[in-house]
Amino acid sequence: MEQLGKRESRSSTNLEAFINFLLQVEHRGKTYRVQHKSRIKSEAPILVKTWRPTRLSLMLYMESEDLQGNEDMDFLKLLFETLPQIKQLEQLVKGFKQLFAA
Repeated sequence: MEQLGKRESRSSTNLEAFINFLLQVEHRGKTYRVQHKSRIKSEAPILVKTWRPTRLSLMLYMESEDLQGNEDMDFLKLLFETLPQIKQLEQLVKGFKQLFAA
């Protein structure tokens, strides 16, 4: 199951991609709901902070000392390291901002 194929229509399914998983011994005879409940019970809840696109655009526009908390700054650093295009975008946004500040 390297890549799921696209569904042909709203009424079609991609069950074929999961059939081998469902036929494994530990999954036989269990409904989807039973499998889902057991998976939820075995996993500890993980809280993840997310950033909305509007928040991200504001973070790129703001100066680093105006960012709220270390999480925002750490997230931007991660983005800059992972995607150099985001760093370039920040520079363009701040350059555009300077045009109107003068």
